[in-house]
Amino acid sequence: MTDVSQRLQGVLAKLESDKGPLGRLVNDPEMSRGLAASVKAVESVTSRLESGQGALGALTRDEEVARDLKNLTSRLNEVTGRLQRGEGAAGKLLQDEAFSRRLDSTFSHLDTVLARLERGEGTAGKLLHDDELHENLNAASKELRSLLAEIKSDPRKYLRVKLSLF
Repeated sequence: MTDVSQRLQGVLAKLESDKGPLGRLVNDPEMSRGLAASVKAVESVTSRLESGQGALGALTRDEEVARDLKNLTSRLNEVTGRLQRGEGAAGKLLQDEAFSRRLDSTFSHLDTVLARLERGEGTAGKLLHDDELHENLNAASKELRSLLAEIKSDPRKYLRVKLSLF
């Protein structure tokens, strides 16, 4: 019995001292008020959850929302699994170094082509930057359409067919 009474006296001494957390809780009014405020906040959150308020409250009350969230989580797990296995273009981009290098090379070539277009190099670059070439092509196109229309209206004028046997 002496052992128990000595232990109890030790516990009471700690409670009366302001050095340990329990002693400070019992003896320090500010700490006591802080704990009371924390308990009140937890009670408020719990009350909101139980009444179905807020996103978490709705989740605890609405089975459809919970089911949708589970489905979404399942789909996200599936997508991340496919990415990790290197499936699909995004998965290959993340996992396949060769694919990544090919993609980098493709973009590098595309950058080169776009730079040449911007500098007006090549036929396409000239079409983008040379208004005279553009106008000449438009005029040639109009003349070609006109010629085709004439050929359709009077093909004998432009085409001669000669058949001979022996």
